[in-house]
Amino acid sequence: MKTTEANVDNRYVLRFKDGDPNAFTYFFELYWEDLYIVAFRHLQEEAQVKDLVQEVFIHIWEKRSLINSEYDSIKFYFHKALKNKILNYYTTERVRKQVLEKSVERMESFSTLDTQAFFR
Repeated sequence: MKTTEANVDNRYVLRFKDGDPNAFTYFFELYWEDLYIVAFRHLQEEAQVKDLVQEVFIHIWEKRSLINSEYDSIKFYFHKALKNKILNYYTTERVRKQVLEKSVERMESFSTLDTQAFFR
């Protein structure tokens, strides 16, 4: 009987769900580069992309019991998790930018008040 890639992945999915670190390594080596390329297209910051992809693997490892073992591959889970991490990153950066802009506005208004008080 010929072993297909889907059968190999399916066996590793079951082992992954059971907490086998070798299965984690298998999927890391299989999907890391692909996930990195996708994330880099969006963020274009090497350090941030590496962190994000690492977070994806950690997240899926921590939630491995929720993986549906009927799927032939867990590639879907990795790509879905990456998409969510990228969206969360954009949301966090937007909020961070808004907070920074508000802080700068407040600092400028305080600076203006201090200068006006000084010259009176």
